Amino acid sequence: MHSLEPDVLEEPMRSTTAAVVVLCAATGITLAAKGPTVKLTMAPTTGAPPIHITAGDSLVHVWSDDFLGPIAVEPGAALERYQMAFHVLPNRSRDVQVMYVVTYARNTATGESFVYLPGRGEEYYWLNVSTILRGHEGRWHRAVPKWADAVNKGLRDVAAQHGRH
Repeated sequence: MHSLEPDVLEEPMRSTTAAVVVLCAATGITLAAKGPTVKLTMAPTTGAPPIHITAGDSLVHVWSDDFLGPIAVEPGAALERYQMAFHVLPNRSRDVQVMYVVTYARNTATGESFVYLPGRGEEYYWLNVSTILRGHEGRWHRAVPKWADAVNKGLRDVAAQHGRH
């Protein structure tokens, strides 16, 4: 009976060691994947051509909450809406990748803006949660005003360059 005890103790130890190795590997992969946002692509839900923003304070780090304010109710359907993709240059990579996609809604009269994180079963949910799991996917948020102001300025600047309103 005593000869079985080391095996009984070794099995949980092997499982724990394997879990630690997997956790460290996953953390290393996640940390290695982080990098700066280098572009936002905003595709109007109206079908108009996408708008690309490549400079300014709108290029926040996707792993931060610099763009997500408090949870909010869904804004009115009349607000301008865009599918917004965060293009990131991951550390140790030469290739820019879309790492996160949200819906951005703005009130052009007031500048108030909102961000929707896709929920389970919706397009881009798995892309987003593989980048960062925030725990409030499937919810609308008020956009952080400083960030929303920068995005809205970028939208106005690009629209003015292309004769859009």
